[in-house]
Amino acid sequence: MASNAMNASNQTIYLLLPKISDPDPDFRFMALNDLYAVLTTVKTDILAHDYSTAARTVDQVAKSLDDQNGEVQNQAIKV
Repeated sequence: MASNAMNASNQTIYLLLPKISDPDPDFRFMALNDLYAVLTTVKTDILAHDYSTAARTVDQVAKSLDDQNGEVQNQAIKV
């Protein structure tokens, strides 16, 4: 994902959201890591004009704060 981060869009974030709920904790961690990269290094205001995607993103990250895997929780806090 990092190589595609420069071409990030709301669609990129939309595609990451289902991966945050994946049964595999590695996929959840990497999805949150990719989301963090998009939100911090590429476009900090990428969700400013898309309420629906922003709301889904916040919901998914908030759910990740209660994840059974500590690394996923820590990554959610970072996001």
